[in-house]
Amino acid sequence: MDKLPFFYYDILSRIIPGATTLATLFLIADKLPPTWSAFFAEGMEHWKAVVVPLLLGGLCYVIGVLFEVADYTPLTKWLVLGTDAKAFRRALAAFGEKLEGWSAEQVRLLRFHLWETCVFEGGRDADMGTVFAHCHRFQAEYKMFLHLIYPVLLFAGFSIWSQKPLWWVGVDLAVIVILFYLSYLRNERRWLQALSFCKHLNILEKAIRSFEPQQKAHTTKATH
Repeated sequence: MDKLPFFYYDILSRIIPGATTLATLFLIADKLPPTWSAFFAEGMEHWKAVVVPLLLGGLCYVIGVLFEVADYTPLTKWLVLGTDAKAFRRALAAFGEKLEGWSAEQVRLLRFHLWETCVFEGGRDADMGTVFAHCHRFQAEYKMFLHLIYPVLLFAGFSIWSQKPLWWVGVDLAVIVILFYLSYLRNERRWLQALSFCKHLNILEKAIRSFEPQQKAHTTKATH
């Protein structure tokens, strides 16, 4: 049971976006080499009944992992981390903490510390593991919506390449905006749950106090 949250995360954040990407490729199969789609879609050999599902499942997982890596490339890292910081601040404000005067780096370190504390406590205590699984579920949903943007971008790119009507691209862009907004909402809900977890364990106030001297020293140094 302790592995269930992570398996759930793999399904939502990696396998589902990976499967959506493969489905997108099959939709544009006429642009791909015939042998590529024929291998997966044609033939009734017994070995294919075993190999193809395993291969497709593995491909879905690998594609999902690639999306995880793509989240933190120089091109996308600022957006992913920036929206994560915003979701964290908004969730923290719900508990009466504003972090006024904190630098972006200090907020990032606090975020990392609190989440890793949730992971540690969830793995150490079986009762707390149930609570962390709830937080991890929201993280999986957040990542799923975020990673579904990639196959939509792929489809938009092929729509432009195939010279489809412009409204196709317009619909794709609208879907991207909706997916990004849904991912943000799920991420904010994840932080609300995680911060509630930390507050229950008296971790939140201690963590903020432990980072405050660094913040004050940074502010003092900046004024001189």
